[in-house]
Amino acid sequence: MFETIAGEAARNPAVADYGRKLVEKTLNAKLEIDDLLTRHAANWDLKRMTVIDRNILRLAVGELLFFKDTRLRS
Repeated sequence: MFETIAGEAARNPAVADYGRKLVEKTLNAKLEIDDLLTRHAANWDLKRMTVIDRNILRLAVGELLFFKDTRLRS
């Protein structure tokens, strides 16, 4: 299924591996991520967000939490 969604990008093994890991880690931490989004999305209830916006935010937060190369450097 990942290959269907990722399309041509999934043909690159490194990209496919990164995508699978991102999705897996994000799904495993969904409750934690949703809690973070709820606390920081001022005046927004997660249920009011469109599905695509909510899922993009989840993946972005998952990437920031679990992939050290994407974390902010000070």
